Amino acid sequence: MSNLRSELTRSNPPYKINTNNRFSYYTTIEFVIDNMRRHIQFKVDTGSPHTIIGIELLAKKGVHIDQRILQNTPSTNLKAATDSDVNIYPYTVKEFQLTDEICFENIQIYLSYEIKYRAVLGMDILSLFDFQYKHEKGNMLGTFWINNYEEHLQKINNILKRKNLDYVDVEQIFLLDESEKKSVNYTQQDLEANFIQNQINQIPDK
Repeated sequence: MSNLRSELTRSNPPYKINTNNRFSYYTTIEFVIDNMRRHIQFKVDTGSPHTIIGIELLAKKGVHIDQRILQNTPSTNLKAATDSDVNIYPYTVKEFQLTDEICFENIQIYLSYEIKYRAVLGMDILSLFDFQYKHEKGNMLGTFWINNYEEHLQKINNILKRKNLDYVDVEQIFLLDESEKKSVNYTQQDLEANFIQNQINQIPDK
């Protein structure tokens, strides 16, 4: 197993916050959306099931999403921590540079009007890897690390190749992975059953 780890580099919050920096973690991610390369500061949010960018934040960065595309895209309704409704729309971006070592050529994230000028890096992407929040010696501010990233990237790429997929859809990746696990387990059960049956067949009749 690879022991390589990759740092999810901490960056300053995009705006002044009222809490200590220890209580929040932001990272800057570079990616291409609608043929425009942008750097966006994401809040690492392990309580969010999805990675989401506010449409107003993109507009501030000069990326104007065609509303007609979103109107024709099925949306998912989430409940925010404030119990308000948040509609999210799947959207594929390119060259999503999660860390210096981890880059997704094409990956599906989500856009939303409701979160306005914010962006969150959620569990859909984080859970593709082993990650940890670790205090380094002599530093009160911890660091998010992605552990054994080469092994996990290889697994993701193998699934994409086997299923002939041209972008990472995290939910689909998990479904395919679980499906393959069940298929392997079923095959193993078949082998064991066949072995037992063969042993029974070799018992001579009295």
